[in-house]
Amino acid sequence: MVSGSCRYYARVATEPMSENQVEQKSDRLKSRLDRLVTRNEIEPSSRRQRAVAEAKERKRKAETGQHKQDMQYLLTPYLEEYFSNLNNVLEGKMPKMLKERMVVVSFLGLKRLSQLENSFTVDQHVEKLLKEGKLPHAIHLCKMAKETGSVAMNQILKYLMQKGQKDTATKVLNVLKKNGCLPTDRTPVILVKNSGSSDKKLSPTDVQKLLKNYEFSISKTKSALAKTILSNALLDNLVKNSSTKYAIAMYMDIPKKGRFSRDCQTYTTMLNMVSHQPLPLKKEIIDLRKEIWSEIQQREENGEITLDSKLVDAYCNSLSLQTGTQYFSMVSEVNEKYYSIDMSKEPRGTKKFPFTQRQFDILLKSAVNTESYTQAGKLFDQIQDFKHVVLDLQIYHNLLRSAYLWKHSHIATVKILNQMILDFKNGNEKSRLNSLTIHLAFRNFLKYRGQELDLEFVEKLIHEVLPELEVNIDETIMRSYLTLYCKVFRDSHGHKPRPNIGFHIVMFIRDNIESLSKVGHRQPHPEKLRKALLNGGNICSYVIKHPDSSELPEGAIAEIKQVKDQLEALTKELNETFAKTKEDPEKSKNDQNKSTEKKKDEEDEEDDEFFIV
Repeated sequence: MVSGSCRYYARVATEPMSENQVEQKSDRLKSRLDRLVTRNEIEPSSRRQRAVAEAKERKRKAETGQHKQDMQYLLTPYLEEYFSNLNNVLEGKMPKMLKERMVVVSFLGLKRLSQLENSFTVDQHVEKLLKEGKLPHAIHLCKMAKETGSVAMNQILKYLMQKGQKDTATKVLNVLKKNGCLPTDRTPVILVKNSGSSDKKLSPTDVQKLLKNYEFSISKTKSALAKTILSNALLDNLVKNSSTKYAIAMYMDIPKKGRFSRDCQTYTTMLNMVSHQPLPLKKEIIDLRKEIWSEIQQREENGEITLDSKLVDAYCNSLSLQTGTQYFSMVSEVNEKYYSIDMSKEPRGTKKFPFTQRQFDILLKSAVNTESYTQAGKLFDQIQDFKHVVLDLQIYHNLLRSAYLWKHSHIATVKILNQMILDFKNGNEKSRLNSLTIHLAFRNFLKYRGQELDLEFVEKLIHEVLPELEVNIDETIMRSYLTLYCKVFRDSHGHKPRPNIGFHIVMFIRDNIESLSKVGHRQPHPEKLRKALLNGGNICSYVIKHPDSSELPEGAIAEIKQVKDQLEALTKELNETFAKTKEDPEKSKNDQNKSTEKKKDEEDEEDDEFFIV
């Protein structure tokens, strides 16, 4: 039975209209299409009916709240019937129908109906619609495309899975399959790989669902390549969701040899899993890594697999996180075997890869973690020889962490900072200084006596370089700055290191005291801030006790006392705020499970020294 609205569109396709009628009908058609696709309803024709419908919608939203769309994008019988007769509108021969045809075509992003026969074009239009947030339009376009919309369907499924709408993705898959969109080998991979979330472990129930879907997909797949891709997708999902036990079991179930067997991606995923294990590594994890690498070496010798740089990096990275000089030697040997600093000097047909900042960072990280500081210094001295290495902030920070024990002199730290500044000015945005950079540098400066330190460099860094690079003076920089100068004054034994420097430091505190004013309950490091405030107060006391009227400007003592009073008031407020605060045992337990990189940052933010002057 054909509805009245469909009879209207059928009549429109055959009866000529005036230009005014075309203009009016085009706007109405566009409005109705939009409502039908996005809201699954037809706008009432009369004003009263529209008012009643809007009132019902408001009441429904008030009762249920903002609920999820439950398949509102499915075609209604009316719309389905209309699309089945869409050709009547699009293929109309009368010139008067041109405006109406373009409205319908442009509504779904097409220029002509024949574009539905090209899978690439459909895929491009669906991608554009998803970027614009028009999910219903994209689904309708796939339904109209039928078998040529299979690739585009995978895009929609990935879009939904990444947004966590797993049930919706399953429903969409079933609906599109019924309309002729056949799943490809990539379809089960998308559903398996994006089934979990990286912020928590998968529950046993979730794992069982994944395994069940995996076994079903494997049984339906005859291609060995498709089976390998699917197994790697599941393994990657288990690793990302910290399901170590299930990941190892899954890895053991994948055959070692044959058309369907472990490949480079399989090994890379497992080695990445080793890198994300809490330190120190358990014996079974270390043994697993040895077994994996031994198998890789044997299969490479037999010509069964060809290693890629990602696999070698994953192995080196898993070694670089451990302590012990033997691990740095192992990383160096692997780098020497598989990477080349200058590819132009390698013979034609070499299997080596270019040595880039990724490998440099891993090698440097291994030198720092294994306390091979001399080797870290050699790496920095040879940086000009590495043609493919562009130093970033992480590499520079690792260099600063090893700079003191590298040459036992502040010259190494100054050299690294100067190189960072030069790189940034030459256009390397990744070398921009930040608060952690200053903290690491000042922590190195604390290792030396005051008279051995180049204070002019420190002052130039704080007062000239940081403003030029638009680096804000935050709490971390202020803490490190005050701690450093407390040591400088303590080591001076009553002799100021430079005329009038104390007054300039106090004025710097006054200008940036706002960065030390976060004394509320949200302060993450109250003890460190307390020490910084006390250090600032001690500097003020030192300058007041050792005045030099010939050097201090008029009224300077009064200004210094005012800054000291402000610091004491902040200290008092901080002490009162955290007087009854106790450590949360659950928080301490969670802190122990942080990743290695976060632990390294926490070590960099170690308690600042407190010097009484």
